Amino acid sequence: MTVAIGLIAVPQAARAATSAPKASHPGPMLSASLKAKATGKPVAIPSRTTQTSTTMALPNGKFEMTTSVMPVRVQQGGRWVPVSGTLHKVAGGYAPAATPSGLVLSAGGRGPLAAMTASDGRRLTLSVPFALPAPVVSGADVTYRNVLPGVDLQVTATNQGGIAESLVIKNAAAAKNPAVRGFRLTPRTSGLTLHTDAAGNMTAGSAFLKPAPQVKLAKLLSARKLTFPVIFAAVVNPASSGTEGYVETKQGCPTQTLYNVPQTNGLGIGYQNSPNSACEGLYRSFYQINTSNINSSMVVSSATLLTAETFGSDLDCSHTWPVTLNWGVGGHPTLTETTAPAS
Repeated sequence: MTVAIGLIAVPQAARAATSAPKASHPGPMLSASLKAKATGKPVAIPSRTTQTSTTMALPNGKFEMTTSVMPVRVQQGGRWVPVSGTLHKVAGGYAPAATPSGLVLSAGGRGPLAAMTASDGRRLTLSVPFALPAPVVSGADVTYRNVLPGVDLQVTATNQGGIAESLVIKNAAAAKNPAVRGFRLTPRTSGLTLHTDAAGNMTAGSAFLKPAPQVKLAKLLSARKLTFPVIFAAVVNPASSGTEGYVETKQGCPTQTLYNVPQTNGLGIGYQNSPNSACEGLYRSFYQINTSNINSSMVVSSATLLTAETFGSDLDCSHTWPVTLNWGVGGHPTLTETTAPAS
């Protein structure tokens, strides 16, 4: 994907309208189609609803499938509910309200900071080298204050069941502390094999991913001039089903893996040269959309990709810039600028 100037595109959904199935295939789709024609209104087909997709029968005899890049709903108590990272108290800690992958964050003490459980029961825990105080919880955020002198640990639960973790270093004394400079999350798994590549990207089987940070903590704290607080961030995400997902690649950080990693302003495209950027150069974004609800008895008559610009390098999003959209052959959890196809 190429543009004339850097902007942000956030994938919302891809919509495909398909022709009606033949009458030789009775079932919920045909029933919904007949009802839509009789009432003149779209009719939902619950049996074709998934975490990422919904299908509607239209009065004109066609069907409209709306598919999101990532899960937007999960089943709870036999009904679909929107995904939500809002935390609530559970046995053993705090869990997000509705996520496709399980997550429990520590309520304090010596246990793991986070326990992440895939839908098939495979598990990844992440621990820190100190006891955690009882956290302050607000929405999807937990803050463990003064885990080390002058240092807070903040964790945000994502609506996919991942975490965004930030070590907040508040003063120069804390920045010189060897315990701070040597801070790391210690992973342990059940049913998963850990692997870290040469660039520092970690995977736990096919279930979880932890991209390498842009700058190592010790190097960050060795800068000649530091402005406090210094925030060192990391993310750990559950992998998607393999049939949907997204990747941002960066020319200035060619080996960085950002599969299903939310970015502050959404995924980037175009040339990035923001002040203090560690990854200056061309940004590209790749989306993989699950179309398994379309079968060989259907003919796609139209398809629309819906995106929203949330931030632009001109600072006000008031200008219109050309964007090129290309078809590709899916994405991959280890896709980087080095391995990505040419535009």
